[in-house]
Amino acid sequence: MISSSMHLSQLLKLNITGNTVFKDVVPAGYRIKRIDIATTGDRTGKVLSIGTSAGESDVVAEHRLDNARVSYDLTVGLRQFSPGVPQTLYVNDGGGKPWNGMAIDLIITLEMGVDGPGA
Repeated sequence: MISSSMHLSQLLKLNITGNTVFKDVVPAGYRIKRIDIATTGDRTGKVLSIGTSAGESDVVAEHRLDNARVSYDLTVGLRQFSPGVPQTLYVNDGGGKPWNGMAIDLIITLEMGVDGPGA
């Protein structure tokens, strides 16, 4: 975690260039408040999905990227996970073109659940 204040934390994952697994990235008792990305390289036809297992898109459904924008505030579907267990997230190419020549910086803002960790 790179910062923490008032039960908010931000995670920063830099230079993601393909399907990636972030084991136990969401601590027990936290939920996702928002996900932002910044991109570099050619984004034409590229798609981003984030899920709770490989190839899934239950956290961020297939989000299409384009060359008109370099940063995005993603729509988050699934935000809350099991309160007593850390959650692994899978970043996937979402069925679009392979991410050749493109990289993503991922910023996940987390907030502590109402009852705190392990509740």
